[in-house]
Amino acid sequence: MSVQVEDWGVRRLDRDEAIAWADIERIEVVTTDEGPWQEDFFWLLESAEEKGVAIGGDEAEACKLLAVLQQRYLDLDNEAVIRAVGSTQNARFLIWRRRRY
Repeated sequence: MSVQVEDWGVRRLDRDEAIAWADIERIEVVTTDEGPWQEDFFWLLESAEEKGVAIGGDEAEACKLLAVLQQRYLDLDNEAVIRAVGSTQNARFLIWRRRRY
């Protein structure tokens, strides 16, 4: 598996991408109209500088990313995840954003 989900954060082993949990500012899902023969579902874990990790849907499922995100971010927008799963278009879904007080 090319994605590691660890206590400190998430790392892609096949690319130079990593992000610490503390640095995540936004979590988005991007869908495309290229499925089902090509990957068409991607998780984006982004920092304030728009750096981070992009994880394809199959890899995310293999490392149980959604379950980890649901544990770490109790206010994760699960309804947006459901909408993203059902999408067959080019779209972006905001799943979580760090609140600023």
